[in-house]
Amino acid sequence: MSIDLFKPYVDFVFKGIFKNSPKALASLICSVRDWPKDRIKSITYLDSQLSKDHQEGKAGAVDLIVEIEDKKKVHIEIQAVYHDFYRERSIFYASRLNGQQLYRGIS
Repeated sequence: MSIDLFKPYVDFVFKGIFKNSPKALASLICSVRDWPKDRIKSITYLDSQLSKDHQEGKAGAVDLIVEIEDKKKVHIEIQAVYHDFYRERSIFYASRLNGQQLYRGIS
């Protein structure tokens, strides 16, 4: 008898697991970044929709964006299938996230 289980690398399963378990997400981030396992003390989940800069601009949605205690924002994206355009898309998302954190008077 075989049992079909949801794969954790499928987008909605990944989000379901890590949006409901901040400790598991902190562990994942620390593992990937090679940080000490106790580096992240708190996680705040943020809106993962990246708005357009202008009417003709491109919007985006990433899997998870979280803020850790030192106000750093962490963008988490699961990619199970190779795409030639992934590098460009990652740069776009990172640039958009960085730009959204800038306010008047910040250089």
